[in-house]
Amino acid sequence: KPRRSLALATGLQPARLPADFKLPKAEDRRQESQTRSQKTEAVVAAPAPRAQPVAPTPKALQVSTDPRTALMQEHLSMMEQLVQTQQEVMAAYLAARRGTSSTPPAAPRPQSPFFRDVAEVVPGVRAVARHRFSAEREIIFHDHALGHDVSTEDPSLLGLTLVPLTVTMEMLAEGGALLEPNKLLAGMRDIRATRWITLEKPGYTIEATAKQTAPGEVHVALREAGAASTLRPILAEAVAVFAERYPDSGPPRPFVLENEKRSAWIPEQLYRTGMFHGSLMQGTKSVERAGRNGCSATLEALPHAQLFTDNPRPAFLFDPVLLDAAGQVVAYWFWEAIEKGTDLFPYRVGAFHCYAPAPPTGTLLECRVVRRFESDSVIHSDIEVLDRAGKVYYRLDNWETRRFPQPPRFLQLRIDPRATYISTPWKEPVAGKRGVACCRVEGLPQEFPESSHSVWLKTLAYLVLSRRERAVWDSMQGTAKERYDWLLGRCAAKDAVRMLIQERFGEQLCAADVEIVADAAGRLSVEGAWKQRLGVSPAVALANSGIAGAVAALNAVDLAGIDLAARAA
Repeated sequence: KPRRSLALATGLQPARLPADFKLPKAEDRRQESQTRSQKTEAVVAAPAPRAQPVAPTPKALQVSTDPRTALMQEHLSMMEQLVQTQQEVMAAYLAARRGTSSTPPAAPRPQSPFFRDVAEVVPGVRAVARHRFSAEREIIFHDHALGHDVSTEDPSLLGLTLVPLTVTMEMLAEGGALLEPNKLLAGMRDIRATRWITLEKPGYTIEATAKQTAPGEVHVALREAGAASTLRPILAEAVAVFAERYPDSGPPRPFVLENEKRSAWIPEQLYRTGMFHGSLMQGTKSVERAGRNGCSATLEALPHAQLFTDNPRPAFLFDPVLLDAAGQVVAYWFWEAIEKGTDLFPYRVGAFHCYAPAPPTGTLLECRVVRRFESDSVIHSDIEVLDRAGKVYYRLDNWETRRFPQPPRFLQLRIDPRATYISTPWKEPVAGKRGVACCRVEGLPQEFPESSHSVWLKTLAYLVLSRRERAVWDSMQGTAKERYDWLLGRCAAKDAVRMLIQERFGEQLCAADVEIVADAAGRLSVEGAWKQRLGVSPAVALANSGIAGAVAALNAVDLAGIDLAARAA
């Protein structure tokens, strides 16, 4: 097969080089090439100039006047450019075949963590965006669950997850930024959360509606996503304020504590017996000073890289994790100065002032809390976050928290689900019997779990129910009383089995690991991976006649003759 060839005509004729000819150095050739290129660009860009005196050329840049030498230098320069161009083209070609780029990829731009699904933007008028929550993507909410370690057999099972108020504020600010995209968040005012944003429903979606009310000011409201014609109550709202630069904070506010003393809080107990937050949101490091009207604590700016699985550098408009830690300090003060056993949740803020970009990760700051008003139902406080040099980052004016007294067993169940029973032993129905355990739920009146839009009833359900039982609970149709009775009956049955296993085998089971399953006829059975491990198959019976009670036995025959309904009447 004949070889294919291609003849190239260069137009060059043979030339005899002079005896004193020498190849110019590579550096000289590059400088000469740049000089010619600059001259060519000047000729193209401007009309022919008048003849001007030519300045002496440095010896290193001089070109030989011999035409044959000049021709060879021109040829060598052209060949050098050709080889360089071939190398660049071939490198790009090979990189494309490998699926890679010949230049390093640019670092991804930080993304806003929430409102990326923008449905409408009318500049200066209105914007609408939606956010679909994802338990797999948004790890931040895993660490704001009312209950951790609720299951040994299913470690990823969480308590009821809530959106913190400060994260809700970030969402409101992001909604406002749709109409002020090139400005900084200077603050917010009239912040109000009217309903809990709980995340028990997969794929729960909210909608932000932003309306420009004045230059640099945007009113934003959050609602459940849905048809515009349907009635959708506001979940939260605020006025976000934007500016070209951060405002001047001025000096820190006067801070004087009444009856000041050293705080009794030990750092190791802050999140063990105090707040419920997970490690990604444990921004309070210590509480140092305490008084009748407030306290001072040390906060740390925590990293954000693990808050979202797909966004290691979330472009927050302020640091909502740090601001949440500042709100936690109010609770630490309240529990030490007023009373324990009462939970505090913020729901309204008069104004939020942002004076600087979020501090770098690891920065230690001081949080000062001053109580302004206190009643049986609410606490109003002012909060200031500043660094050791006195630079103020954030102020919160009139931070309002609502008081939620918690039944002791309920509060303890949130802290330690494995070792806590919501029920109490009930000895009378099983007096004289062996191998059985009986209990009943007391001190949990229906008014408490169903208060505040039934958030505490949901909390209890997500502390004691397994993943499969939660599906039954979430799809259950019935009155509020029927749901309440069903749940408390399950609590009693689970605790009866747990007490029985604890007494017989010395093993503590989580309530969520003891499944109470009903067949089509309503007969109950007990399920759980621990049954095979321990080699047991307990039986259970319950009664919801006036009181939630249950009895469990290792052998079903031992339940004969036990009438809980009669005892409860």
